[in-house]
Amino acid sequence: MRRVLIAILIAIILSGCGVKSLFRREPQAVKSEVVREADWKVDFNGVYFADANNGWVVGNSGTIIHTKNGGKDWEVQDSGTDIDLNGIHFTDAKKGWVIGDKGLLLYTIDGGRNWRKQTLTEARLTGLHFFDSYRGWITGEGGALYYTVDGGKTWQFQSSGLGEAMHNVYFTNPREGWILAEFGLLLYTSDSGKNWEMRRVDTVHSFLDIRFSKNGLNGWIVGTGAKIFSTNDGGKTWVSRDGKFSDEHFAVRGVYFPNEQNGWAVSQNGEISYTSDGGKSWEIQKTGTHSDLISVYALDIKNVWVVGMNGTILHTTDGGKNWNIKAETTSEPLAGVDISPTGHGWAVGNRGAIFRTQDAGRTWERQESDTVSGLNKVFAADDKEAWAIGDAGTILHTEDGEKWTLQKGNDWLGLHDVQFLSKKRGWAVGDMGGIFYTNDGGKHWKEQRGLVFESLRSLCFVSPKEGWAVGWPGVILHTNDSGMTWKHQNGNTYNELYSVQFIDNQKGWISGQYGLI
Repeated sequence: MRRVLIAILIAIILSGCGVKSLFRREPQAVKSEVVREADWKVDFNGVYFADANNGWVVGNSGTIIHTKNGGKDWEVQDSGTDIDLNGIHFTDAKKGWVIGDKGLLLYTIDGGRNWRKQTLTEARLTGLHFFDSYRGWITGEGGALYYTVDGGKTWQFQSSGLGEAMHNVYFTNPREGWILAEFGLLLYTSDSGKNWEMRRVDTVHSFLDIRFSKNGLNGWIVGTGAKIFSTNDGGKTWVSRDGKFSDEHFAVRGVYFPNEQNGWAVSQNGEISYTSDGGKSWEIQKTGTHSDLISVYALDIKNVWVVGMNGTILHTTDGGKNWNIKAETTSEPLAGVDISPTGHGWAVGNRGAIFRTQDAGRTWERQESDTVSGLNKVFAADDKEAWAIGDAGTILHTEDGEKWTLQKGNDWLGLHDVQFLSKKRGWAVGDMGGIFYTNDGGKHWKEQRGLVFESLRSLCFVSPKEGWAVGWPGVILHTNDSGMTWKHQNGNTYNELYSVQFIDNQKGWISGQYGLI
């Protein structure tokens, strides 16, 4: 399995400050090596299994990966393109189709060893469904609608009467089918697409995925605004259901039912909702990821696959009681890292990502942060206690190295740096010139400065009283009274300043935009 993209480069460079709290670590020259990198560097948009062993995942930059042993191993297949791929469907273990941007359609007759390419339109293709080996439909932006009756040898344009985006398509039998359009509009045909009837289910939110049971009566649609609707009369009426998602603004991108009762819907923030009563009631299953999830495929009520952004691949063999991250390391961007002299430390990043190491970065394990806010910096006081700061004024704290609790959040814009001089006294800086101070380990954070049109990116204290903060536009702030007052110093620049480091109260360096030091 290839390993690409982001890496944590372990170099004990004291971020933004030459004096690391009471421990006063001196900068050391160390060897740099890659100790963590992503399995896949792309977002995944579709997953399909022809049987328990043979499965495919498609994603951005023309990515197609295939497993022939039930997901134990994945190999890259040559798609012959770098265009983003949006959907996939196989009619057996050999014959399959993939759709993508710019009207791209790929076709294979040998399980993906070779992919043949054709272009149907210039529009982005988003929906793909085959009722059987011969009859299939494709939808996309700009009213794109194509169908085949000869197994994809030829594709014909079919007018739906709409010129807007059509997100997905599903046929319950050769004559009856559905198209998901914008703002809650569904199109229905009972004559194989010759004529389409408009049915409005919602007036605000758009539906993105659709499934029906084999009897054609029970169906489900999901979409933006955390919406889930179900029908038990073949689509004559649709009933809104509560998917129990944590945010009503989430987009539910995928839904799948292997039978009439059991189904899964996947959404943003790594949330998967499950139903065992045909969609009347739903419950959230714990996944262990905060990556947005895009597509789901269930072989049966136990064996389910889910893919999403940041190269995420999830798999369960017990119906979702336990979800396993099959791509060991996703490519969530990581923004901050701090390691203690004993090799204990943390790395933080997008969507509340926190990873811990106890062996100087040789291995990393993910920890729950209970936030989706991006985290920008982490400060390790010792092997067990640390603070992480980030977007929306978020400050997280751990005392035992395992459980993280929110000390502050949803009360500011982004925070970009944090430093503690002891386990009690610390500062955090961020947007709008914000400087926050605590003298009780973060139980209470006091705003020392803020609501100024500046963005502070880094800080450095050399003693309990004296420190600096730098940022945009060319801002250099200095305090010699523990932050009670901050005064501007002239750096003769308007460039954004990213990092500041002092070795005593006289000698220091600042780095910034356009190679400035």
